[in-house]
Amino acid sequence: MAIDASSLGYATKPYELSYDWKTLATYALGVGAKRDELAFLYEGAAGGMKVLPTFGVVPAHAPVVDVLTKTGGNMAMIVHGAQTVRAHKPIPDAGVLSTTGRLAGIYDLKKFAQVVIETQTTLAGELAFETVWSIIFRGEGNFGGPRPTADDAPSVPKDRAPDWKTEEATSPEQALLYRISGDQNPLHADPVFAANVGFSQGPILHGL
Repeated sequence: MAIDASSLGYATKPYELSYDWKTLATYALGVGAKRDELAFLYEGAAGGMKVLPTFGVVPAHAPVVDVLTKTGGNMAMIVHGAQTVRAHKPIPDAGVLSTTGRLAGIYDLKKFAQVVIETQTTLAGELAFETVWSIIFRGEGNFGGPRPTADDAPSVPKDRAPDWKTEEATSPEQALLYRISGDQNPLHADPVFAANVGFSQGPILHGL
């Protein structure tokens, strides 16, 4: 199916996510939290359970899928391009989040199509998170659409060593754990599906 450029501007209904400490702990484990980061994993932690600011992507999954479906693109061929998350306030360890999504951009990258989705999440009527998703549809380019606008993000300096660096190891099961938090694209779990869409090495880890 081809990208439907007329879907630009589409806005979703509000999607609600009721979450508790289990939701938060599952997400934290999925992104690699370790037992010495107990405050993100244990509801009985001293001072109360903490929430990773990047948890803001979790309530956005449903509206993002809604928007992606609306574009008419081939959902089997999507990969994550880029992501921003803005956390406006700390959230408690349980509650109900309400999220809407909007199709903010459709761009022609010749071989690929880029879809940009913006979401807003509220808690008790107050803004909690904003996210921007860049999703790539492989093989969906050359539809005559505009090129993406220039990125105003600062460039990484190339003339000196980094100020600091850190390395993290991911387990072979990392994608299977992370997908419980909402991104259930079979590309991250099913070896046959992965091979059929061009990843012969098997399922890949989520971009997030």
